[in-house]
Amino acid sequence: MFLSITKTQAVYFNSHLVSAMVISGSSTIELIKPQEPKLRLKDNSKILTEDMKEQLAKELSPILLMRNWCLLFSIDTDGVSMRTFFSKLKGHKSTILLVKDKGGNVFGAVLADQWHSSSRFYGTGESFLFSFKVRQGIIVGRTKAGSDL
Repeated sequence: MFLSITKTQAVYFNSHLVSAMVISGSSTIELIKPQEPKLRLKDNSKILTEDMKEQLAKELSPILLMRNWCLLFSIDTDGVSMRTFFSKLKGHKSTILLVKDKGGNVFGAVLADQWHSSSRFYGTGESFLFSFKVRQGIIVGRTKAGSDL
């Protein structure tokens, strides 16, 4: 099904839709079936398994899902200094923090705002905490706008 439009506009979709609208160069909207969401990492992850990547991708907003993610900081190569951490992440608005503890538990956060030191909570509705539980998959914690955890 095709439909002509007069203005160029971007239409985003989530993984729950059966079909989606996409703008082509000729300003025509085509209805297509969305692909399974995929987290695109430029570097191999020492923390996330393929299954974890698939589960996390389903929780990302469409705009974050379109990004090509690259490694900015690793304690293996950069150490544990918070000064180095903030320096490496400076200027990067959207980031995913991944942590694997000595027990093998994996958890983290998706942040849609730039990292900075603050006495208050900050972020957008795209930001959330997550953890992976064996046999349960991903567990996501989100907060409503203006509320404190």
